[in-house]
Amino acid sequence: MRRIAFGALVLCISLLASAQGRWESATKVDEERTGDLMLTKCIYQTLGGFRFSITSRGLCAFSVEVNPETGKVKTPEPLVTAPSAYSKGGWEGATNTGSERTADAMLTRCTYQTLGGFRFSTTSRGLCAFSVEVNPETMQVR
Repeated sequence: MRRIAFGALVLCISLLASAQGRWESATKVDEERTGDLMLTKCIYQTLGGFRFSITSRGLCAFSVEVNPETGKVKTPEPLVTAPSAYSKGGWEGATNTGSERTADAMLTRCTYQTLGGFRFSTTSRGLCAFSVEVNPETMQVR
């Protein structure tokens, strides 16, 4: 009787452990802007049809891993882990990712993103510059 109880306990523990460790690959199927320019809602789906979303600072990763039982998500490391490789004294290059007219017809809202994924916006008279430099710590743009 003890052997059966012990065997059942071992089986339950191994099933629970395998459920906790079942990670599946998921691919980005869509993304949506949030109210915050620096955040993006990234929507993913596994081959099995499990669909979920995460909020990301910057660009959405092309693929992530998810545990459908726990809902935990593993994202890849950022493409740039050492901003100093691209920055000069805290300044980083940023490329224009979009623009939109403001209520003032003479001003344009310009959105930019650094290689490390830092997003921000500025206003400009006329056209947006193709690239600028930003200090993410002080939010100064030049």
